[in-house]
Amino acid sequence: MGTVKRKKKATKKKAAKKKAVKRKPVKAEVSDWFDIVEETIREIGAVKGGEVTQDLLRIALRLTVVEKKAKTLMKAMKAALKLHKESKGTFEHGQIAISFPVTHKRSPQWKSEAITLAEKIAELEGEAFDAASFTDSIIETYDLKPSEGVDLTESA
Repeated sequence: MGTVKRKKKATKKKAAKKKAVKRKPVKAEVSDWFDIVEETIREIGAVKGGEVTQDLLRIALRLTVVEKKAKTLMKAMKAALKLHKESKGTFEHGQIAISFPVTHKRSPQWKSEAITLAEKIAELEGEAFDAASFTDSIIETYDLKPSEGVDLTESA
């Protein structure tokens, strides 16, 4: 009977390993590319009144393309990480930490000021005023709901 339990545990462990997404470690050689860009910046700075070559301009143009692509990819990556968290997924513990800070897109003063102005308008027009529904409609209309970001930090 003991071997049956061991086999069940081993089968569960194998199933859990199959579910885990295995990826090759990221071996980014981005630092080499950054070195090239930094050297290009030094070359452009050294020109001083001379002519900047098309090669240097091409690198500058490619850098803007890389920047746009990186922003797009980072936005998609953060959305995927948030979706993973929302689906009760876990993150491996280690050198890189992930957090999901909540930020509010509004100042605390807007609500009281908006209610005061709306009450005055409603009073002038002789209408009833419901502060809760008024503020809820503003939050919905202007998408002032708190948003959750994604922060990644690497410890030394």
